[in-house]
Amino acid sequence: MDFEAAENKLKKDHDRLRSRAKYRNASRTLASSDDISKAKKAEEYRKKQVEQRRLRELKQKKKREYVLHGYEKVEQGLGVVRQLGSGGDSAVTLCATSVHGLGDKITLPPSILSTLSERDLLTASQERGQPLFFRLGIKRSNYKFPQGKKMMDLMEEYGKSLEDQELISSREDEELDHEDGMSVEDSTDDLWLEAYLEELSLEYISYTYATVIEFSQDEGYIGLPFSVANSLLQSNDEELVETHLTLDPALGSCSQSHDATHDSENDIDHKEMVKDNSIVETQDSDGVTLEDKTPGHPAYGLFPVPVPSIEITLLTHLPLGEKCTLQPKLEAVQNGFYNLKNVKLALEQSLSRTRGLLNVGDMMHCWFRGKKFDLVVQHVSPSHFGAISCVNCDIEVDIAPPPSPPMQDTSGSDGDDPELHRTVSGGYKLMPDEKDDTTSHSNASLLDRHITLPPEPSKDQDESIFIIQVRGIGKAARRRFDASCTMRNVFDFAISAQLTGSEAIPFKLVTRFPRRVFHIDSPDEETLLADLGLAKQEMFIVEI
Repeated sequence: MDFEAAENKLKKDHDRLRSRAKYRNASRTLASSDDISKAKKAEEYRKKQVEQRRLRELKQKKKREYVLHGYEKVEQGLGVVRQLGSGGDSAVTLCATSVHGLGDKITLPPSILSTLSERDLLTASQERGQPLFFRLGIKRSNYKFPQGKKMMDLMEEYGKSLEDQELISSREDEELDHEDGMSVEDSTDDLWLEAYLEELSLEYISYTYATVIEFSQDEGYIGLPFSVANSLLQSNDEELVETHLTLDPALGSCSQSHDATHDSENDIDHKEMVKDNSIVETQDSDGVTLEDKTPGHPAYGLFPVPVPSIEITLLTHLPLGEKCTLQPKLEAVQNGFYNLKNVKLALEQSLSRTRGLLNVGDMMHCWFRGKKFDLVVQHVSPSHFGAISCVNCDIEVDIAPPPSPPMQDTSGSDGDDPELHRTVSGGYKLMPDEKDDTTSHSNASLLDRHITLPPEPSKDQDESIFIIQVRGIGKAARRRFDASCTMRNVFDFAISAQLTGSEAIPFKLVTRFPRRVFHIDSPDEETLLADLGLAKQEMFIVEI
C-alpha cells in the first residue's frame, strides 16, 4: 500500500510540473507573438513613411520639371543658347573692359566665334539676315531655380492637378511625363512669359541685350561700350553693382596702385554717371573722347564698367522690330531736333551705324551735320522681351513729347530761355511762335466763315494730289486734295470735321518735320498746296 501511495503522489507531482511547464511555454509563445506583431507594425510604419517621402520628392521633382519645361519653351522661342564654353557644356563668364563706341556693339574673344562655328550656331542668324544677338547679365551667386512668385504659383497649380487626378505612381522607376495632370500648353503663353521675365530679374542683378562688332578681345574679357556698360550698372533692385575703371596694361604695375586710389576717390562720380543715363564727355589725359576712335577699340579709364563677371548668352531669334517710341531729351529739343528737315534719314543712318537692336530704356544717338541728339527708347513692339532687332526690318517710329522741364522761377527772366509748349495732339514745339495775330480776331469771324470744300479727287487719280491728315482735339481726319487747292480748303476741312473742338476758336495748322505754322484768316490761306513743298502724304496738327 505504501508503494501505491508513493506512486500516486509522484504521478501527481509530475502532472503538476508538466502543467506548469506547459503554462510557461504558452506564456512565452504569447509574448513572442506580441513582439513579432509590434515589430511588423513598426516596419510597416517605417515603410509607409519612406513611401510618402518618396512620393513627396517625386511630386516636387515633377513640379520642378514642369516649370522648367515651360521656362525652356520660352527660351526656345528666343533661340537661347547658354552653353557657349568649349565643348558646349558650360556657360561663359567674362570680365568687363571698356571700349569705344556709342551704340550696342560689344567685342568678344575669338574662342566664342570658334565655339559658334563648331556648333553651327551662326546659320540661324545668317538665314534670318540678322546679326548675332547676346544677352549680357550679372548673375546672382545665391540664385536657385525657381524663385519667382509667378513661377512658384504655376508649380503649385500643377501640383494640385496631380493630387486631384491621383497621378503619382508608387513605382520607383516611374518615368516623368509632362502629360500627367496639366501640360505646359494648358497655361497661356503670356503667363509663362511673365513668369520667365520675373525669373530673369531674380537670376540676374542686371541684364541687357547687345550685338557684337568683332571677335578680337583678349581671352577672358568682354569689351563694353558706354551704353551697354551703363545698362548693366542699372540694377533690377536696390543692390548696387560694384564698378571700376579699366587700366591700360601698357602703364605697368607701378601705376596701378595710383589708379586704384584714383578710382576710390572718384567712386561717387562713377555712381553719378550711372544714375544719369546720358553720355558724358568723358576723356582721357590726352583729351580722347568716346567718339574719337573706332568702335571696339580699347577705351581705358573713360567710363566705369562692372567688376563682377558677365555671363553671355546667345539669342538666335530676337523679335524683329515693328514699332518703337523715342523720346528726345530736353537738350536735344533745345539743340533743334524738331527743326531737322529729314529726321527719318538721320535716324536710319545713326541706327545702322551704331545699333543692331533697341532696348527699352536705352539711350540712342542721332547725328545730323555734326550735331548729336540724344533720344531714350520708351517703347518697342513686339514688347515681350523689351528688346527688338532693328536690322533688315521696317520699324514705325513715333517721337514722344520730351520730358517736362523742371519748374523754374520766371521772375527776372529775360525771356530768352527756350520754352516747351504742348499742342492739342500731344506734340511739342520748341519756341513760342511769332505773335499770333489770329487771337485778335473775334470769335464771330469764324462763325461767319463760309466753308468751301472742292470735290475730293477720285482714288484713280495718282498725280497732282495730296493725302492730308489733320490731327485735332481727340480725333483725326484724312482727305485727298488736288494740288490746285489752297490752305484755305485745308482749314475749312479741319473746321467741317470738328477737329478744333469749337468752330468759334481761332487755331493754327502746323507741320512737325520741319515745323511750319499756318494761320487761319491770314495770307497763308491763299497759298497753293503745290507751292508748299508738301510730301504726297502730309500731316497737319491743330494748335489752339
